[in-house]
Amino acid sequence: MEKFNELFADALEIELGAFNDETELHSLDEWDSMAALSVIAFAAQTYGKNISGDQLELCNTVKDVRELIV
Repeated sequence: MEKFNELFADALEIELGAFNDETELHSLDEWDSMAALSVIAFAAQTYGKNISGDQLELCNTVKDVRELIV
């Protein structure tokens, strides 16, 4: 979980403590199409998980994203 949080923070270019599992993605100013692409990239590179933009779009919270990827 810690590794995922670090990668997620890097993808959004935010501080590690700026979110938690229940943080809604759309409440983050940094959550945009570029951030989503970064998440898709680290999912593939780090976890070997290929996810689509459509799958990611169904996620509401940081926890949803983590459960999709990890």
